[in-house]
Amino acid sequence: MMEAAEIDRLAARVRTAARDGGLIETAQVKLVGLDEVRRAAGERWPRMRAFVREGSLKIIASHVGPQDAVVSCGDGFLVVFADAANAQSEQCCAEIRDALIRFYLGEDALKALSADVEREAVTAAHLAGIVKEPPRAERAASGMEIGRFWPVWSSRQGGVSAFFCAPAFDVEDASPRMGYNRDFAQKATHRNADFLDLDLCLFEQAVRAAERIEGGIVGVSVHATTLQSRKARTIYLDHAAANASSARQRMYIGVAEVEPGTPLISLTEWISGLKPTFERVALELHPSDRALSAIASTGAWAAGYQVPSMRDASGAQMRAALGSIHSWCQTLRRQRIQPFMHGFIEPVFFDLANMSDIAFATGPGLWPAQASLKR
Repeated sequence: MMEAAEIDRLAARVRTAARDGGLIETAQVKLVGLDEVRRAAGERWPRMRAFVREGSLKIIASHVGPQDAVVSCGDGFLVVFADAANAQSEQCCAEIRDALIRFYLGEDALKALSADVEREAVTAAHLAGIVKEPPRAERAASGMEIGRFWPVWSSRQGGVSAFFCAPAFDVEDASPRMGYNRDFAQKATHRNADFLDLDLCLFEQAVRAAERIEGGIVGVSVHATTLQSRKARTIYLDHAAANASSARQRMYIGVAEVEPGTPLISLTEWISGLKPTFERVALELHPSDRALSAIASTGAWAAGYQVPSMRDASGAQMRAALGSIHSWCQTLRRQRIQPFMHGFIEPVFFDLANMSDIAFATGPGLWPAQASLKR
């Protein structure tokens, strides 16, 4: 994103050139090999891309004058010189190229990158065309599909009202289940889990889907451990806030796999950080969590948990599961929080559970998840 000072300098330079009919001295910095780095990075690409951009930008900025403008565009950057002779700009281009190559060679993950730096005198109209060109590497990255889109049943609409972008794991002899950690339901804890890169990819995937289905509502999942770490939370929130898409403003977010015993003050901090970007925040808790009666203090819009499979359950087990859902729905409704239950596998069990006033539900037993959303 361009800083205000960069915008002012660039605008002033373009106005002067357009008024005088002159040319603008520029240096076009193209990053060669981004596709190879992206493929190797996989789900780590969003964080890797940010590292490449920030590092490259700092190096370029250190080699230009205080009145020059550096613009991120296309597969690289554009330097607009405020006042430079041909020889000066050629020397600056050579220095930028050498510095960037040293930077890329110093990072094992970036050794496939190289910098192509060319000086060019352009018209104001040509400059506008360069800045408008979309990044080819970002278009290529958009093909990466990490999560699945789970149809969301709404009691008010009596059918699908939205789609929820979240990861899945395979279960033997059963439909894929929504979730990050297949052991969370049994162990109710996470050990050294790091889902930040996955969450960044899920966010981008969900935003693209929301843009494709105009007017449709798309939710996105973020793992509790991503928000638990202050560093990871800052990276995620900055990444989400930088996306100014109108589609993002219609989205909601669900915090997945919150460990029992997580302090309410922590949940409140996470939700307050998310709300400037997502108006509605849902919590996916563990069924053993005992802090449910005070969950309204966190500012959550909805809450619930992953219901267990009833495929081999006894009558007593089914009654206990239905009793738990009913108790949760009553407690949440009293606090004006929407009960949002995930993971229904058996339609018959959902029909019984729905008598407990569930507001929203997902699960392969209702509708199968989709790999992508189309118009």
